[in-house]
Amino acid sequence: MAGLIRKWEDIKTTPKAASTVFLSGYFISYDGSGGVIPAESASLYGTATPILGVILEDIAASDTDYTSTRQVHYQKAENNEFLCKVTRGTAATAAIIGSRFDVDGTDPGLVDISIAGTQLEVTAVLDDETVLVEVSLSEPQAV
Repeated sequence: MAGLIRKWEDIKTTPKAASTVFLSGYFISYDGSGGVIPAESASLYGTATPILGVILEDIAASDTDYTSTRQVHYQKAENNEFLCKVTRGTAATAAIIGSRFDVDGTDPGLVDISIAGTQLEVTAVLDDETVLVEVSLSEPQAV
């Protein structure tokens, strides 16, 4: 899952989409109806969704409030850097620094560096499966 590495300020709340599973560390986007959903990659959905931030709590289908649209806590993406594991591709070279990729289509807490994208820009390579990223395709912040 994605983890913030620069600061833990700017924690916000927003309604979640009803009946949606989240794991803490998923990048999130608005669903078009005022709720948030896990961010979607262009490789899986055709268009990458702008990223609002990273959700800070787990929501399972077995939770009593799973079908609700209650407020959830998230870390704003704006001006923050995140530690991410690579799910596809190998981050073995510093040549990918400055390149943009999308979240993994099935685990939006990971980054897929096997194909170019728009959501996340690599700022550092820590090893062949870990990178630092900043959000490059961001969702306007709720007021």
